[in-house]
Parts: sequence; C-alpha cells; structure tokens
Amino acid sequence: MNAQPQDKELTLKDRTDSVSLADTNKVEVIKTIKQQQKSNKKKNICFKNKCKKTANKFTGSCQFCQNTYCTEHRLFEMHNCEQLNNAKKDLHKKNAEKLAKEQTTDNRVVNAF
Repeated sequence: MNAQPQDKELTLKDRTDSVSLADTNKVEVIKTIKQQQKSNKKKNICFKNKCKKTANKFTGSCQFCQNTYCTEHRLFEMHNCEQLNNAKKDLHKKNAEKLAKEQTTDNRVVNAF
C-alpha cells in the first residue's frame, strides 16, 4: 500500500515540474516572437543597394525577382531586375494575346471583298 501514495506523489511532482517547464517555454516563445518582430521591422528597407528608404509591401514587391523596393525603385527598370528580359517577353506575349482577343471582324465586310 505504501507504493501507491509514493507513485501519486511522484506524479504530482512531475506535474508541477511540467507546469514550470511550460511556463518557461511560454516565456521563451514570447521572447522569440518579439525578436522576430524587431527583425521584421529591419527588413522593411528597400532591397536596392545603398538605399535606406522604407520599402512598400504592396506596390514595391517585384513579381519577377520577389524583392521589395521603395517607391523610387519599384519599377523593374529602376532596380535593374535580373529577370528584366524575361519580364519584357512575358509582357509582350500578354499584350499580343490581349490585342488578338480584342480584334473584331465583321463577316459581311470580309465577304464583300
């Protein structure tokens, strides 16, 4: 019978140890979250070399090189995007497709000639 109370005491002790560990883990998690928030604030700087202006997340993100830039360097010509040639080819294809869709012909005019 003495073994049972000792087992209960051990389990209670283990529970208190786990609670204190959980509390310390919460504190550590909170500290890491705060550090990540501070580092995220530092990352809001324009990706262009030697530019210290704040980057705009919505209009400053380049869809080709996946970097964020300030309002001055947001165009891919201004930040010398590595994917500039590919981007121009893609834009030319999109424009050609759009023009082809918008082009209208009337059957009566075509058949008259």
